[in-house]
Order: sequence, then structure tokens, then C-alpha cells
Amino acid sequence: MTEQRVLLGAEHPEAGMLYLEVIPDSEVGYADIYQITGSLYGNFLVSMAPDWRLHEPTFDGRPWDEWVIRQHLSRIDWYSNDEIQEICQKHGLSCSDLERWGEDAGRWKDVPVMVGREEDSIPFALLSGHISGEEKI
Repeated sequence: MTEQRVLLGAEHPEAGMLYLEVIPDSEVGYADIYQITGSLYGNFLVSMAPDWRLHEPTFDGRPWDEWVIRQHLSRIDWYSNDEIQEICQKHGLSCSDLERWGEDAGRWKDVPVMVGREEDSIPFALLSGHISGEEKI
């Protein structure tokens, strides 16, 4: 069984599509790992119902989606994360440049996907070749 969800993704000019990911290590007694990944084979990419941005604003009046994205970005260890180090090395980027680029909450858009069962070999399948609200990438 599959269901439609969205990932939070952005297209980096050198690294291509990147997605916000959280690895739920708190389930085994460690801190959750927040990161950016270029893979759809990650453990648990940030995925929510397609209408998640319609949630009520936060207590301080900020839009809910901006708050969620900023919370995720603020928890990323940009300089000690293996996934981020690999992205930077592969594409000739510095961690500080990737961090500055990534911290723009407005660039993270909904990427429609179908989420498969855990036993499926491809847990996420892109529904289309575009980011929601933008032209094909």
C-alpha cells in the first residue's frame, strides 16, 4: 500500500536536489539526527500530509511551515555530519557555503512523492519531475 506525501526539498545549483531528513535515533536512546541528503533512500525523510502547510500559525504568529523548516535547519550539525561532508566533498562545496544556502527557509518546497511499504525496495517515488508550485526541474 502506498500513500501520497511530500518531502521538503530544494535544488542546489551544484549539488542538485537535496532533501531535509531526520533519522529517529531517539527510538534507541540517542539524539535524533537532522541533516540534508541527496538520496531518496534515506531512513525517514521529512514527510507529511500534502496539506501540512495549512496548519495554524505558531504562537508567535510565524507561518507554521517556516517554523518547522527553521527548527529542522537549526538542529543540523553542518560540520560533523557524514552525509553533509560527503555532499560537500562530492560537489566541491564548503560546509559553511552549504549551510548559508540551506538556511534560507523559503527555498525548501514540497516535493510530491508516493511512500511505499517498509519492505519495498524504493520507499519513496517522485510523483512528478517538479517541485510543488514550480516548473519542472
